[in-house]
Amino acid sequence: MLKARSIIELVGGPKEYVDKIMGVVVEKLKIDQHVKLMEHKIFEAKPMPGQEPLFSSFCEVEIEAKDMDDLFGFCFDFMPSSVEIHDPMQLLLKADEVNGMLNELIGKLHQYDIAFKNIAAQNILLKKKYEGTTPVQPAQKEEPKKGKKK
Repeated sequence: MLKARSIIELVGGPKEYVDKIMGVVVEKLKIDQHVKLMEHKIFEAKPMPGQEPLFSSFCEVEIEAKDMDDLFGFCFDFMPSSVEIHDPMQLLLKADEVNGMLNELIGKLHQYDIAFKNIAAQNILLKKKYEGTTPVQPAQKEEPKKGKKK
């Protein structure tokens, strides 16, 4: 059994929404399959200096996981800003366990990389589309063409 302390952070707005979502995160952690939530303390959202209207909140959690694989699952699912294993102080890992965790990490990094590149490409296309547009002119009614009848 692994015991760890972790910090989960949220940034967003408005303040009430950030506080509400932090509560939702804790509720999800309570029923998570990877870890057992032992203790938690939620800190109220505060304004981020120089980045108004954003607010920041965090939660300190004490968790237990049966193995490193479950601890990694917690990290992937909740994206904590820090994790500190405090019991046991020494770990003995088998190479195949480490290989599996590293491959899962690499797979997630590739997913994030693809998502980031897709968003960046969409952003470039939107900028080009926006820069290439002119103010919208009201549609002009087309006059019927006068021509020869057959």
